[in-house]
Amino acid sequence: MTGNNAVHATFQVYSKVHSDVTPYLSVASDHVKADTAGGDHAVWTVEHLPKDHVALKAHNGHYLSINSHGQIHMSKDRSHEAHFIFIKEDLDHPGCVAIKEPVHNTFLTFDAHGHLIAKKGLSELDDPAKLPFFKMEEKKTAHKEQHHGHHHH
Repeated sequence: MTGNNAVHATFQVYSKVHSDVTPYLSVASDHVKADTAGGDHAVWTVEHLPKDHVALKAHNGHYLSINSHGQIHMSKDRSHEAHFIFIKEDLDHPGCVAIKEPVHNTFLTFDAHGHLIAKKGLSELDDPAKLPFFKMEEKKTAHKEQHHGHHHH
């Protein structure tokens, strides 16, 4: 069960030019990847934690995590490795978030091969516009909440 403060959202790589090939943060067979298809595999449950931290839970119930070597993996447990912070910069990137990993101050981004990496050397204080932004789109979930359905009399 997720708490009331959890939202379901997709994270699509922000690009100034809208394109159908802009990838989503997606999970397939427990690996995080860039996937242009979107769909269920790209829907994450955002769980709000203390200190403005968030955890991102994939459709399979595993958490996006980052180990002490900065490698990204999926974990069954919501450990300290699963804590991230959303950085918003509404001026140039409304509706977008950069996903910061607070232990090493790295930011999640896709490399040229579509692998999710934690990039060093970026700062929301120095140059927030240069951060790797994802367009965060909240999904209204239908399942488990049928009683909110539309009743036509």
